[in-house]
Amino acid sequence: MKIRVDDPNLVDDLVHHLRRSGCVATASEVEAHGDGVMLDVELPAALDEDEARMEVELYLKVFEATHGVRATALPA
Repeated sequence: MKIRVDDPNLVDDLVHHLRRSGCVATASEVEAHGDGVMLDVELPAALDEDEARMEVELYLKVFEATHGVRATALPA
């Protein structure tokens, strides 16, 4: 799934946060975007796409709360 983070300076922090949570996210897949920075994220342990989205959205809420920045899972 695509994730957008508003502050490009926090992309590395977000990638590390997602990796610690069991996600696959690599800095090489980051794309500059007019509304922030985009990256691809997968959660291999999830049973299906719905479970993956729900878990990743929870990880993003923790990241937002601890870093004061908006990070959004985009619709498929």
